[in-house]
Amino acid sequence: MSDSYKTQGRPEGTVGCMPRSLLLSCICLMTACATPRIERASTVPTDPKAAARRFYATLETAIHTGNVSLLDDLLLPDVIDHNPDPNMKPGREGIKAAFAGLRAAFPDVRFQVEEVFSEGDKVACRVTTHATHRGPFLGFAATGRPIAYSVIDILRFTADGRLIERWGLVDEASLRQQLSAGPAPAH
Repeated sequence: MSDSYKTQGRPEGTVGCMPRSLLLSCICLMTACATPRIERASTVPTDPKAAARRFYATLETAIHTGNVSLLDDLLLPDVIDHNPDPNMKPGREGIKAAFAGLRAAFPDVRFQVEEVFSEGDKVACRVTTHATHRGPFLGFAATGRPIAYSVIDILRFTADGRLIERWGLVDEASLRQQLSAGPAPAH
């Protein structure tokens, strides 16, 4: 008795009318197409507007927690601040030190991103900074008063969302006026 009942008259090594090797190739191809691919962050361009919003959110968290190393993934080591604070060191370490100093004066700072416009790898942001003045800042002793001031930043990001350059203007006149108002009245 032959084994033809096993192959039902088909040549050995086939499934239906398809050679077994071709069928296995098709199954592998279908599996590969159905499996989602995970791209590395560095190969997927980041929307500059999203990068800017992530920057301010991470900056806020870094100040609240005192963990300025959270900024390491968002700033290139040689990031350029075209409008640095006086005596600010260059690069990522200088920016981190500046925000550590901001934390000493305004530990509850909040960055409210009002508007964001982008062109290419640059983003223009209008941000309102809200905080309570808890420590010395710009020569003013802590007042305990809530303050709010505007910042206009132009930020330039890499394709993977890290800051390369910053140009910024702070409404320092409004900030100084609020800081000079003296201590908040006792309740």
